[in-house]
Parts: sequence; C-alpha cells; structure tokens
Amino acid sequence: EKLEYAVLRGPALDIMKDLAGPVNTTGPVKFSSAKMSPVQAAYFAGYIDGEANLDVTAYKQKGRWLTYKIQLSFTSSTEEPLKTLCALVPGKQRISYRLTCTNSARYRLNFGKKWALEILQQCLPYLILKKKQAELLFEIERTRAAYSPSRSLPFGLLRRMPEEALTKLSVLAAELRSLHLKKGRKN
Repeated sequence: EKLEYAVLRGPALDIMKDLAGPVNTTGPVKFSSAKMSPVQAAYFAGYIDGEANLDVTAYKQKGRWLTYKIQLSFTSSTEEPLKTLCALVPGKQRISYRLTCTNSARYRLNFGKKWALEILQQCLPYLILKKKQAELLFEIERTRAAYSPSRSLPFGLLRRMPEEALTKLSVLAAELRSLHLKKGRKN
C-alpha cells in the first residue's frame, strides 16, 4: 500500500487557487487554522454529498463493551480531488493507494473522529444529501461524550457506559446504517 502526503499539482492546484488563494506547491499542505471559508466549506460539502462515506463502526474494546468509531472517508479513481480536499484541512492527511482485483487504481482519504466532526460542523449548513447522516454522527458523539465513564475509575462495572446509553448508541448506529441502504433508492 502506497501512502503519500498531499502535494498539489495540475487541476487540483488550479481549483485551490480559485478557492483559497496562494497554495503551498512544494510539500505537505500545512495550515494554522481549521476554519474554512464559506466557499471552501460549500465545495467540501458538495464533495461529501457526492462521494463521502459517513460511517460509525462498533467494536468490542478489549472484550469489555462496545466502542463506536466515527469516520469520514472518500474513495476516488483519481488522486487530484482528494488532494484538493486535503488542502482544505490543516495538518498532514494521508492518501492511500491500492489496486483493485481488476487492476484499477483506487485512492482513499480517511478522516478520523476529530477531523470528521470538525469538517462536518463547518460543512453542515451546505450539506443536502448527507445532512441527516452528519446529524446522526453528531448525536452519536454527544451521547458517547455525555455517558463515557472517567478513565480514572477502576476497570469493571464502574467504568462501563450505562445500558441506556449503549442502547441509544446502538439505535443511532442502526439508523445511520439504514440511511446507507436507502442510498440508491428513489423516495
């Protein structure tokens, strides 16, 4: 698997000049602030509506209880759109590369919880198709934050999320998954 950092060239550079003004073309894109302009947020929201996967994965944390991992990801057959998105977010974002079974290139860009929630917060006013999914992710995170036990507690029942919170998280995650299933259907 090939990993690389966003360096803008070609069409991605032209788009970013229009969206953001001068852009770093010599190395990894670095910003000091996570705040996008309204035009940048609307551009990002359009890409989220068209190509993003908003997801939450439930897994058992060391055999004790379910943990929910929030993720925003994009997959593309070309790298340039993903580099453009990387340029809108501070820090170094990795674009992974792999070949499919038919030898077609697939590029993937993943944002973990911190960046996914930050990006979605700024893009929420501009989202159309995936607005409900974004709102569900925010509700999942609010529930998780409100009911997560302190890490200073000893392991065991005291350091376990209450059953009503686990049930609520499970219902919210199921609702999010049901929206994925309805993706191609006409209402």
